[in-house]
Amino acid sequence: MTIYDEEYAGLAARFVDLPGARAVIVVDVERVSDSCGFGVPLMSYEGERDLLQRAFARRGVAGSADYRRRKNRTSIDGLPAFDDDPLDEWSTLEGLAAVRTRLGAQIDGWVAPVSHGIALDGDIGLVNRPGGAHGLPAVVLATVLKHDGSSATLPMSRQQLDEAITALAPAEACTDVEHPNLAAWRALAERMDAAGGGELTAVFVRSADDPVTSPVDGALRAAW
Repeated sequence: MTIYDEEYAGLAARFVDLPGARAVIVVDVERVSDSCGFGVPLMSYEGERDLLQRAFARRGVAGSADYRRRKNRTSIDGLPAFDDDPLDEWSTLEGLAAVRTRLGAQIDGWVAPVSHGIALDGDIGLVNRPGGAHGLPAVVLATVLKHDGSSATLPMSRQQLDEAITALAPAEACTDVEHPNLAAWRALAERMDAAGGGELTAVFVRSADDPVTSPVDGALRAAW
């Protein structure tokens, strides 16, 4: 029963309020059996952890939704999650700007880079030039890589690429603009599948005056 179902409130009221909760799982138990406990060690209950509550309390409602979209839209084995958050905010330019600002506020020292890109085996999929409207993809990528947006060249795994695609995908709900970074990231994933792998690199350029951090960085700037 998800937080968007009418029955959720009544069921959730039976439990201690948990920031970030998104469902109550209802189970019909038909049979219970146990195994021999002769060899099971004795253990004492020490108490509940409060880290989850504190983490979601810091994120707030909107920040928790961002986290779920990035981390919980698929299971560990790639199956679709039971529910996505409503995407109304992602369907307008104003909403996308709010998401961008909120994600940036969650990164210590975040300053939006003037340019960024992802390369596969040194080949940059899309060049985001200075002055372009690429702030949301930049902060999504930085969130996945745990980077503050400073000029750097960072190794990137296929799992991180998939996570970035998943995190940015809701932006397609806004049809007022195109989404070239999302298309480029998906194309990189398809190329990796076709080639059986490859080396991914993410490049951030905070200022055009910053020193070049790698040959890929140099290629990115040369393409401006």
